[in-house]
Amino acid sequence: MRQPIRNDLVSRFVPVRRLSRTPDCMRIKYIPLTRGHIHPIQEIAAFMLAVQIDFTSRQKVAAEFGYDIAEIDHQKAV
Repeated sequence: MRQPIRNDLVSRFVPVRRLSRTPDCMRIKYIPLTRGHIHPIQEIAAFMLAVQIDFTSRQKVAAEFGYDIAEIDHQKAV
């Protein structure tokens, strides 16, 4: 579903020169909108467990909350 939207945006903005047509123009990272939490403590615990057992990655969990993992790691380092 994301690919047709991405293709539509590129096709609209390339002709008016708002976007240059390079291989990087199709390399868009989608970060979903954050959503409300049903039970925040259980949800965080579930995400922590999923990362611990390698079911998902830290990057995907951070994206689920609307954050970028590189930014989180940078903040932790400072």
